[in-house]
Amino acid sequence: MKILIGAALLVAAGILIFIGIPNPTGGRRKMLRLEVVLALILSFIGLGAAALFSGLLTG
Repeated sequence: MKILIGAALLVAAGILIFIGIPNPTGGRRKMLRLEVVLALILSFIGLGAAALFSGLLTG
């Protein structure tokens, strides 16, 4: 179960990173103008990696 949760968090972080890539004109989408989203991405990566490694080591 931890492996699935970890993978889901890493996928969610990847989606947020993909959304945050600037468009060809150099602008960003409205959602990622906030600094809170950066903290959310970093926490998803951290928690996802921890859950994934924990699941792999205990499973």
